[in-house]
Amino acid sequence: MMNFELIQKFSDDEGTKEILSRALDNEILEIKDGVELLESPSLNLLGAAADAMRKKSAGDLVTFVVDRNINYTNICSSKCKFCAFYREPDAKDAYILTLEEIMSKIDEAVKLGATQILLQGGLNPAITIEYYEDMLRAVKKKFNVQMHAFSPPEIVHISKLYGAGIKETISRLHDAGLGSIPGEGLRYSMIGCADMFPQIR
Repeated sequence: MMNFELIQKFSDDEGTKEILSRALDNEILEIKDGVELLESPSLNLLGAAADAMRKKSAGDLVTFVVDRNINYTNICSSKCKFCAFYREPDAKDAYILTLEEIMSKIDEAVKLGATQILLQGGLNPAITIEYYEDMLRAVKKKFNVQMHAFSPPEIVHISKLYGAGIKETISRLHDAGLGSIPGEGLRYSMIGCADMFPQIR
């Protein structure tokens, strides 16, 4: 018996079990199924569903990327209570990395085999959208790396700060060199950034 089947057997979440059965039978799941799985109280069931879908799409192939996480600023207006990273603008250890500093960090990473750069930082109202665009363009011009950058709260912050819609903001950053947007940490960011996401207060 597969782990999935064991988990399913001992679960009392009928709705999730039904979705997982369809995933196991190679049926195509819909967006509403994904939402229901994310709302499921069973982390084991969610993991089993993810594993079933991974196996369906990639088999047992495992891949990885070598990347470096670069935090370009620690100044953040959100002030999440659980965050030990953010600083007030006048703090002694507050910073905004220069383009030269970012390029140096990426150069180090590429020399060690990095194929992707993860860029994230605080919600800093002093940074212009041109800073982000110049950074992306400079990196893409010099390095052959995937630019995996700016968490969803950062995207919302940038769009609000400059009066642009989300789609326009992402399009503008993509044109400058943004390859993908990280999703990790979104839930915790949303909990801390309640002013940006009032529905989770």
